[in-house]
Order: sequence, then C-alpha cells, then structure tokens
Amino acid sequence: MLHNRKIPITRPARQTVTVTLSLMLAAVLLATACAPPQAPSNAIVVGTVSSFETPNELIARGSHFNDTIIDRLFLPLLDEIPDYTTPEQKLAPRAAESWELSDDRLRVTFKLREGLVWSDGVPLTAEDVRFTWEAQTSPDVGWVYSDGKTSISDVEVVDERTVTFHFSERTHSPIIEANEGVIIPKHVWSQLPFSEWRQQPQFFLQNIVSSGPFLLDTWTRDQRLVLTRNPLYYESGLPKLDQVVFQFIREPAALTGQIIAGGLDMTYGTRASDVPQLRDSEEVELIDYRTRQFTFVNWNTRRPQFSDPRVRRALALASNRRAIVDTLWFGYGDIGTSPVVSWIWAYNPDLEPWPYDPEAAGRLLDEAGWTDSDGDGVRDKDGQPFSFELTTTAGNAIRWDAAQMLKADYAKVGIDAKPRRLEYDTLNALNQEGDYDATVMAFLMDTTLDLGYALHSNSIENGYNFGGYDNPRIDELIDQYAAVENSADGLDYLHEIQDIVHDEQPMLFLWEPRNFVSVRGLDNVRPDMLSEFANLREWTRSTPSP
Repeated sequence: MLHNRKIPITRPARQTVTVTLSLMLAAVLLATACAPPQAPSNAIVVGTVSSFETPNELIARGSHFNDTIIDRLFLPLLDEIPDYTTPEQKLAPRAAESWELSDDRLRVTFKLREGLVWSDGVPLTAEDVRFTWEAQTSPDVGWVYSDGKTSISDVEVVDERTVTFHFSERTHSPIIEANEGVIIPKHVWSQLPFSEWRQQPQFFLQNIVSSGPFLLDTWTRDQRLVLTRNPLYYESGLPKLDQVVFQFIREPAALTGQIIAGGLDMTYGTRASDVPQLRDSEEVELIDYRTRQFTFVNWNTRRPQFSDPRVRRALALASNRRAIVDTLWFGYGDIGTSPVVSWIWAYNPDLEPWPYDPEAAGRLLDEAGWTDSDGDGVRDKDGQPFSFELTTTAGNAIRWDAAQMLKADYAKVGIDAKPRRLEYDTLNALNQEGDYDATVMAFLMDTTLDLGYALHSNSIENGYNFGGYDNPRIDELIDQYAAVENSADGLDYLHEIQDIVHDEQPMLFLWEPRNFVSVRGLDNVRPDMLSEFANLREWTRSTPSP
C-alpha cells in the first residue's frame, strides 16, 4: 500500500489474548516469552518493542508496526517509490501490472497481473478491489482513513482483471487516492457483514488468507508473531526467507543486549544512546536512514493558556530544543520546524527554528497579559496560574525525558508544566476528545503532503487536529493545494501554510530523528523512509540462526 498516512506514533496498549493460526512451532510457543525461539535454518528472529493488533487494517488503530505486518500479508495495487526530492509521485507495479489516468483525470483504470491468487488458491480479481473500496468507505466499518476516498464515486469491475475508479471531482493525486490501502479478500471477509467487523475482530484472525509474500502463521499477543513464506506468492523465488519471527521485548536496552549477544538477527527502533555500543560490536551492522517522522508538542488551543499565538511563540522561545536534541539524540536528530520534514521537496527553506531566548519569551508573555501578579514564581492571568499538564505515552523514555527538560525550561520563565505519562489507550482517547492541555507526540508525515489531517478545522472532530487549531486561511490553503492537478503547482500554498504555522505555533516541533536498524548475519536489508521492512521478501541469511 502507499504509505501516505499520517500515523500517530505511539506504543500500543498491552492485552492478553493468544491466537494460534496453525500448529507449526508448537514447541516455540511453549517457550518463555523472553527466550528466542528455535527457528528453521532459513529463518530470522526480529526484536521489537512494538506489538500487533489485527490483520484487518480497516479496523486497526493505525499503528506503524501493525501496518508493517499487514503490508507483508496483502498486496496493494501499486508500490510507492520513496524518493521525495522532487514533486513527482513515483509508483511501481504490484498487484496491478499497469494503470492509466484518463485525460479528464476523473478515471483511473488498473489492469491486474495474470495469475494472482490468494493463499487458499482462489484467484485475486477486480471483485476484490471493488469489495475493498466498499469496505473502506462503509460507515459501519469506520476506517480511520476513509476521508482519502471521498472523491471516488464508484469502482467499476470491467472484467476479472480490469477495474476502473471513477472520481466525482478532479484532484492532484487520483492514482494515490485509488491505490491507498491493501486489497482484502472478498470471498472470505464478505462472509461477515460490515456492521459486525468491529464487534468480531477475531473473525479476521480465524479467517485469514494472504496475497503478499508472507503468511501469518502464529501470533501470541505481547510475546511473538511468526510469518512464514507464502508458496503461492507471484514473484518467483521470493521471499528468500522461510520464516520471520517477531519477538516482542518491552525494554529497548534488552533489544540491544540480545543482538550484541547473538540472540537476535535484527532490531529496529534503536535508541540513539545505544548507537556507540552497537557500532563497537564487530558482529552487528548498524544502518541509519531518513524518516518521515516528526515529534512535537501539540498545544490544545481551546485552553486559555494556549489560545493566544503570542503565548505559543513564547513557549517556542522558552524551549531549549538544541539542548533537547543534543542530549537525547546524540547528534542523530535535527530540530523540527514544520509538519513538512526538512528533506522533502516541499519544505520551506526560509524557515528557521525559533531561537532559545527566555528573555524574549518573557516579554511576549507580559504582552499577552501573563504576569506573576502575586510573586509566587508562576505567571497568572485573570486569577488563573499558568500551569498545565504535559502528557506523553508511557514507555516512551525519550519523550518523557523531553517533557522533563521542557518542564525545567518553562519554570525559568514562570510557567508550571507538569509532565504525566499515560497508557496508549487512555492518552489516545483524551487526545481525540480534546480533553488535555498539551501532549508530546509524533506523526508520520503524509507523503502526498495533505496537511489537512492535523491543521484543517474539518479535522478537529474527525481527524488528528486534536488541539482544535482553527485558521480560515490555513483551511483555504489546504483546500487549494488539494485541488491542484500537479503537486508542484501547489508549492506556494505549502510554503504559506508552513509560514503561518511557524508564526502561530499550534505545534511546537521538537525534532526530526534518524532511524536505526541493527542487523546481524543478514544481507540485502534496505530500510527506507516508508518502512524498516520495505524489502523483507529479499532478505537473506549470511550466517546461521542464533
């Protein structure tokens, strides 16, 4: 599928359900959760702090790791080529061998590969593509990314291998919109009415067939997930591996220790603080690469403390982000300035991070009416102290450390920040309800550069504009960009959006990180900006399993 999603990066909540999809590796499942499984020789063990939820992306909460697994199980129509140095959207055939956009840009026709089958031997056809669209747009299913399909008025099955998407209006990315999401199996999943999909999530684990390079063999919640080679996958000789075991390990330090000791073949999400230790290991190869992630403080602009842009600018000036990045990222991160990450073609090069200037911050706060009228060291206005709760996800140590550093920074200008850690489900619910003061979080940037998800007023109730930011000019610019036929034609709109956001600071951009994966005894591992496992089907072993 295309990775143009704007996914909040958080740690999924723990649950305690075990689902076994086959009897393979029974001995492995009886082992303790922390012990590495005994895998076949042509297999690897991957350590991760993330967890899995469901093979049905339409009812998932949208975690990056869940999407990573789904992308190995199901085919999209096309693959996105992760080169964002130019406005051109680069695509490659996958389930579709060819595609054509009509001259009026209101129809996209895909021709499926001949001979595609599901893992039960049933042909994958245009009927599956239409069924996927019906599920994606069903109000009963309630897919979180259904807004990306609003311009599609119909999906026509022309013949078994040909399908045409019809659009009700011209957009600048019709192929992207048609392609978004993986193809799901009509002959199996249509047995359950859409209205029951969210009530019976176990159905999809008990009735799963795959079209991608791997099969979901076994999943033990919060312990391990096993993928095995799909013998009916269309690319001859792929995947190279027979089995990939994901071992869920909650402590990042344990991941580093196990791969150095030889108990794991690969880890990802490596902490910057562990980089020197990994680089010192002769057996471990450390790969770093660019990411589309940005971490920020999301201010709830409905709160009186954060309703004034002058105050939000003051908070930016009071935040020693250089110290935060240098301390927490050891030189492997950059200060953020925009919801468009700095290495994308559309980034506004005129932006400069607000400097660390507590004196200027104090002057802005005075101007906005926040002064220390009672001499207690905390600014106040209309009898209300400038005190707020700064939430973040429990288990994310780097964000917690950042919150602590911000607390110290803000105390210097008379602001009382109170960091608080919350479990994923609780934090996510409060954010979606707008029931919070400020939260440290991260997004994966939408590669189509649709910024409406976080900034348009339409996304306050049904999107990721958790802070309730409402600027009519921003709305207008986002709508204008959505209407251009070529992304390059909307560059001025994107630059102006970034200028306004930089000035009004509805988000305090903290950092853009580099990502790391650690590999031991593996070849052909090529992570990219879309996924750590982008070419998993091509990985091979160069040394025996641990």
